[in-house]
Amino acid sequence: QLGGITASNSESTVSGMRFLSCKVGVECINASATHIEENDFFQCSNSGVRISGPAQVDAGDSWVRNNFFLNHSELVGIGTNINHISGGGWKIVSNKGLTSQYGYLLNAVFGDHVSSSYLVHDNSFEGMTVAPIALCNTSTTEGTLLNVKISYNQLAAAPGAVAGIWIAASAARKWISKIGITGNVINNVSSGSGINMDGAKTLLVSGNVIGENGTPGGYGIAIGANSSDGLITGNVIT
Repeated sequence: QLGGITASNSESTVSGMRFLSCKVGVECINASATHIEENDFFQCSNSGVRISGPAQVDAGDSWVRNNFFLNHSELVGIGTNINHISGGGWKIVSNKGLTSQYGYLLNAVFGDHVSSSYLVHDNSFEGMTVAPIALCNTSTTEGTLLNVKISYNQLAAAPGAVAGIWIAASAARKWISKIGITGNVINNVSSGSGINMDGAKTLLVSGNVIGENGTPGGYGIAIGANSSDGLITGNVIT
């Protein structure tokens, strides 16, 4: 565990480690300038990496990159590779994750604060039973997220998943502002959607390639009633 509820942690590196049969592999609480890289996470029942910044939900400015995550056998379809609760400025880059519930999940606990600058780029998440990438808010009344980029990821959902990229509504409000979803390749869309977005404003969805797995259903791109002010252009949907 890096940091704690009453103690912050800064400039730590976790590299070249193997985490096996853990509830949580690496727990980051109030951590900043942190590097979690080149590690293997096997059979983590809750999360491979879990990130939170309860002391200041917009602090962090750290990296999770070049890690490998795998749940198999009795843990197929269970747990989250990278579970992000709060903490701004995190870069989730070039990770590989297989057969869990989520590859990257923001399950936001922001209180009435703002968090910003989230980058999810160049990852490969496959076989996820809910969504390879998901942004959700635990509150229906508070918390705002600004400046999000989800780009150039390769994603494949398991049958019955909600979406390849799922941006979930927070009641009838727009809790995310300024989000770009660009250049992703999303496969195995069946009953769900390639991209399912609600609760966002000032949005761009462009240059994505979305394909189903031979069982058509759902939508290539679904934008909910609580989203506005955006551009959807140049996507390829088959």
